Amino acid sequence: MIEINQLSKTYGEKQVLCRFSASFPEGETICIMGKSGCGKTTLLRLMMGLEPPDNGSICGVQGKRISAVFQEDRLCENLSAVSNIRLVCANRFSRPQIEQSFAEVGLEGCLEQPVRELSGGMKRRVAIVRALLADFDLLFLDEPFKGLDPETEPPRTCCGKPLARRFFWSATTPEGSNGCRGVSSGCRTHLSYLKNKERKSMRYTGRVFRPPSEAYSLIVQATIGCSHNKCAFCNMYKEKQFRVRPLEEVLEDFDIARASYPQIGRVFLADGDALILPQEHLLKILKKIREEIPECERVGIYSSPRSIKSKTPEQLAELHQAGLGIAYLGLESGNEEILALMNKGETAAEIVEAGRKIKDAGLALSVTVINGLGGAERWEQHAVDTAHALSAMKPDYIGLLTLRVYSGTPLQEWVQNGELTLMDPPALARETRLLLEHIDSEGSVFRSNHASNYLPLAGTLNADCASMIAQLDKALAGKRRFRSAVELGF
Repeated sequence: MIEINQLSKTYGEKQVLCRFSASFPEGETICIMGKSGCGKTTLLRLMMGLEPPDNGSICGVQGKRISAVFQEDRLCENLSAVSNIRLVCANRFSRPQIEQSFAEVGLEGCLEQPVRELSGGMKRRVAIVRALLADFDLLFLDEPFKGLDPETEPPRTCCGKPLARRFFWSATTPEGSNGCRGVSSGCRTHLSYLKNKERKSMRYTGRVFRPPSEAYSLIVQATIGCSHNKCAFCNMYKEKQFRVRPLEEVLEDFDIARASYPQIGRVFLADGDALILPQEHLLKILKKIREEIPECERVGIYSSPRSIKSKTPEQLAELHQAGLGIAYLGLESGNEEILALMNKGETAAEIVEAGRKIKDAGLALSVTVINGLGGAERWEQHAVDTAHALSAMKPDYIGLLTLRVYSGTPLQEWVQNGELTLMDPPALARETRLLLEHIDSEGSVFRSNHASNYLPLAGTLNADCASMIAQLDKALAGKRRFRSAVELGF
């Protein structure tokens, strides 16, 4: 029995709990429901011992092993889904048992990816499985289905055993209800709430990707997949067939987001090449953003040479006038041989022309380059030609990522067969140094602080070239540490 007696908690001048008392019997699943801000999360945190109460007492929790799902996922972003599980259960479960647990919540085929590459709903399911597989006496779930579809239910078993130990659930009472603040037994109450709540969830299909600078943006899928989807190094959208989402669905997602978030600073239109959308389609989306999210400071979008070529200069300028702020374009390499090998589908000259067209329309241009894409066999050509292509475009932002090999790609086969040799951190640093020696892109913001990079660099060209080269030289001389493969989630 857990006894709560006259529990009170205040934050500043706000009284969250006032002389709250309750008794929780052994072997029960408890659902605590109430309106937002009534103190559900505070109660759970006090019971877990994460915060002290101002007054009152809690008996029966001391010495218990506790596991929890918080409102935030709190995953190690650079580790895979499986590695996140291993952190809490070590070797208590075999690999097949962990895979079965993920299968029970609909997570298959992405267990070795860093969780930062998973969608919000997928991350949520990883967090739930992690809590369920921990060795616990008490399990606390704070809004556990946050970000999941209304139809999603928790697994009844995990690793083949029933989850019949003690649970404490919290859930926000739907608007318009009587605000049944209190305690009820059994998770059926919570599931009934989920299935009958009025507000729908935003729709996401498969894994969702965004640039690092859009980490805190509202992401809405205007398209599904990538219009090219043939690059030899990329597996981001391989499980998706490219299609344009119905406009009414996209606009409804903005309505749902507006109802969910009081402040939305930025919006990012996914998937891989949303600029390929018809002009009128994009204009209606941008109008919706202006009307529903007037505080939005910037709208970003993935683009490609093909989609940029499909728009006239006047159309691009019209999109900018309607609120589109930045376009992200993948150069990857300025070397024609490497681009052809990687099946990029465009020449360096075509990508440069597309980038200039974006800038001429008044849009900010962010260009991505992949360190090590040519392997040890072509690193010098890759560095010099990429520097020349960037110099010709003069992007507002340059993002330098490091090549990673993903399963199922032609690149993986080439590496395994010895046709392309991956470069170690010092070799990658020498390639970056050569690129910086040859680049002339005054005013471009340069970043190599992506999660894939062994040596984070940041500066503004051309002024900071010398200082960034000095940082590379320090690392090559052993005076600055390269990040380890473990830190990068390899």
